[in-house]
Amino acid sequence: GITMNWFDILKFEMCEGLSLNVDMFWDKKAKVDFLKAGNYRTLARELEVGALKGNMKVVDSKLTQYGDKNPDYGFTYLVVLGQSHIVIHTWPEERLMNLDVFTCGKEGNPKNIVKYIQNRFKPDKTTVKQNKRGVRKDIENVNEKVDKPSNLRVKKE
Repeated sequence: GITMNWFDILKFEMCEGLSLNVDMFWDKKAKVDFLKAGNYRTLARELEVGALKGNMKVVDSKLTQYGDKNPDYGFTYLVVLGQSHIVIHTWPEERLMNLDVFTCGKEGNPKNIVKYIQNRFKPDKTTVKQNKRGVRKDIENVNEKVDKPSNLRVKKE
């Protein structure tokens, strides 16, 4: 039969990943028509190209438009990856794009897609927040410490 220890179980149950939350801003002189829903294909194409260049598998994608689908309004675009996702929210009137990239396991590096989008669209200012996800509170890394079964029990009050 197959025997598994707690370390192996933890490895299967955890998907450690990196999440980047990025705000990209453009100055008033910059052309930002690509942030408008009517031109969503420009950004959508580059997100998918960037994902593929970053060794990520594109599984699906979805466009959401706002304001009765007014082509001058912003939009949301989701790219579903093999073990993760990329989401953008655009605000043309604010000259702003929010880009969230989460990769899990060995599926690419989210920093690569952010660099790719920065190089393609040249924002004047970018802020990045980085967050580890899928890591249990009491361990930093699945290889670092294995919980004992007694640690996993819920304490009764």
